[in-house]
Amino acid sequence: MKKLIYSIIILLSVLFCSCGDNPSGPKTEGSSNETTIIGLWQVDQVQMVQAPVGNSISDIMKQALVPFGNVPASSVGSCVVSFNNDSSWNLNGSITNIVIKTICGVNQPNYTANGIFTTQNNNILFIVINYSGPHGNQTVGGGTYSLSSNLIINLNLANNEKWKIVLKRCHEVPNQITLLYPQNGDTTYFYNYFEWQNSELSTKYRFQNSIDSTFFYIETDTCITNVWYATEFVNHHRKYFWRVCGINNNGQGRWSEVWSVFVL
Repeated sequence: MKKLIYSIIILLSVLFCSCGDNPSGPKTEGSSNETTIIGLWQVDQVQMVQAPVGNSISDIMKQALVPFGNVPASSVGSCVVSFNNDSSWNLNGSITNIVIKTICGVNQPNYTANGIFTTQNNNILFIVINYSGPHGNQTVGGGTYSLSSNLIINLNLANNEKWKIVLKRCHEVPNQITLLYPQNGDTTYFYNYFEWQNSELSTKYRFQNSIDSTFFYIETDTCITNVWYATEFVNHHRKYFWRVCGINNNGQGRWSEVWSVFVL
């Protein structure tokens, strides 16, 4: 009984932990551009849309969930999903509801999972590669996504069981910027050009250079929308240090590594 309850709770609180017998999933509505899904999301609501028809204890308990409609995921715990540029996803969550943990005998409330996602015949397919819980490796249903304000995943499982999972974007700042040119320790002339990797979450970039690695004596501190910046150094025969960070409406991201360049 304890194992049965635990399985249902995990299905409510973890986005990808239930085994799906329909790997193709329902058809995708809206944009089919996978890049729009990239970013950090948290599980906001869960809903048992259609329960399996049966008389088992598991079926009866699932049938009892249908009238509740959307259930706030925060009532169970927390779960964050990251969709990455390389078509991989990562999940980190925790069951924080003390009643659920007690009933289910959950000694370790934290869980993680990862896998890949892809588009097949206008369906979004989620595949679990690793999961820290008892369900092991499995393929789960596809779904729809509409990214105006949230992401809706419709899961079609065994015995006509259907779930709706609603995600919402986390208010995230840009990731740490990767510097590209000039390489760390390079030698250059009086006039120089700097370049770094584009960040999808950044609306602008903050560039700094300094004559010391702690950036106590800053010579340039400016914000630009390009992924490059050209500057003219004040002094010859000196080592300069430079760094870049991304900025968006949620704030400033972490500074990049500090690289140096020697000016002839």
